[in-house]
Amino acid sequence: MEITEDGGPQHFSRLQEDLIFIKILTRLPVKTLIRFQLVCKKWRSLISSPEFAKWHVDCATSNPFAPLRYCFFVKSPHSLMMLDCAKCDDDDVVGVDAGDSDVEGWIELDDDLRSEIGFKFLKLIGSCNGLLCFATYRAIIGTGDYMCKRSRLYIYNPSTHQHFAVSNPLEGVGNISACGFGYLSSSDDYAIVVVGESKGAFYMFSLNSIEWTMLKWCNSEGISGRGVMVDGKLHWFVVRVLPEQQQPSVQIQCILAVDLGAESYEEVAPPIPKLNECSTLCVVGRRLCVWTADMMVGEMWMLKDYGLWDSWTQLFSLNLMLPELPSSPCQNCFGFTETGKAIVQCGDKLLLVDRDRNRNPPKHHNKHASLVVEGVLDDSAMSYVESLVSPFPAAPSPKRGNELKQARALPGLIGAE
Repeated sequence: MEITEDGGPQHFSRLQEDLIFIKILTRLPVKTLIRFQLVCKKWRSLISSPEFAKWHVDCATSNPFAPLRYCFFVKSPHSLMMLDCAKCDDDDVVGVDAGDSDVEGWIELDDDLRSEIGFKFLKLIGSCNGLLCFATYRAIIGTGDYMCKRSRLYIYNPSTHQHFAVSNPLEGVGNISACGFGYLSSSDDYAIVVVGESKGAFYMFSLNSIEWTMLKWCNSEGISGRGVMVDGKLHWFVVRVLPEQQQPSVQIQCILAVDLGAESYEEVAPPIPKLNECSTLCVVGRRLCVWTADMMVGEMWMLKDYGLWDSWTQLFSLNLMLPELPSSPCQNCFGFTETGKAIVQCGDKLLLVDRDRNRNPPKHHNKHASLVVEGVLDDSAMSYVESLVSPFPAAPSPKRGNELKQARALPGLIGAE
C-alpha cells in the first residue's frame, strides 16, 4: 500500500520505490523511528501503522544467529532492568552489581509504571516481538510458590513505554504454577496463559478480545514454570510415567507442546534422551531451542524445522569447568554478543563465555568467562528484541471500555495513548 499525506492507506502505485524505502526503515532502531515520525505525515502514518511494526520486528527476529541486543532481568524483587548487550564487550561494564543503575547500558523500569506497580513483587512471564509480559503479586510469608494471590499481569513495550494491565483469572482462587506468553500468527493475536494449582485450571487471555478462556482440552498435569512460545504453541518440560506394564515404572522427561489455535497438544522427545541437571527451553530467532548443562559442559540444541522432531541440531557446547565461573550450574544461555561471546546465567550472575566459532563440529573449547552482572533473581533473565508493536488491543469497542481504562502510557512519545 501507498501511504498518502492524509494518512490514508492505498495500494502502492510506486511499488519498487516504496519497498526500498520500507526495507531501509525496518532496519533502524526504535528510537530513530520515533523521531522520524516527526518528519512528515506520510512517515508518521507509515511508521505508526501495525503493518510496519510487523515488518520491523520480522526483520529483527528473522535471523536466528543475529547478535543478542537486549536482556531483561529482575533485580531486587520489585524492579526490572534491561541490559544493553552491545556494551557487554566493553571492559568498563564488566563486574557490575545489579543494584548499580548508574552504569551506562542499564535501563530501569519507567517511573510511571513503577509508581503504578508500587512495591509488589515481579515475575517475568515471557518476551515476544518486543513485548514483555510480567506479573506483579504480593508475597505470602513462608511460601515458596511460583506466584502468589492478588497478582496482576502486564503487557509492556519498553521501547515505546506503553503498557496494558490484565486481571488475574485465579484471583481469590489459588496460585499460578505455570505461565507463558507469545504471538499467535493464525489469529494475529497475543496470548497469556496461566495454569493454576488445581486440576483443569488452565486459562488463556486473548489481547484481541480482552477475555480469559478456560482451556478444558489440555492435559496440564506436571506443567510448571515459564513456557516458551514458538509457531503458536507453548512448550514446557514435563515428566511422564511409561505404561504400567513397565516394571518397575519408568519416568521420562518430554516436551509438552500446546497448540492454542488448534486446541490440541502433543508430547515429544527432547533432543537427547537424558537431559542434564539444568535444562531450559528457550527461543532463538523464532526457533525452539534447548539449553542443557551440568557442572562440566553446556550444550545448545536448536529445532531446525518445527514439527519435525528429529531435526534437532547441536549449535555449540561450552566448557563450564573454568575458574571464572561460579560453582552453581549455568541454567540458561540467551545468545551471543557481536563478538561471539555467549551470555549465560549461573545462579544470580550473568556472564560472558568466549567460544571459538571456527571449529566444526562444535566442541567445548571456549577460552574464559567474565562477569557482567550479579544480583539477578532466580530464572528471571530473558532475551528481548525492541519493536514498535503495541501492547493494546487492535480495535477498541464499547465492550472494552472498562478494560482499556487500565492501559497507561508515558507522555511525550509519538503514538502514545
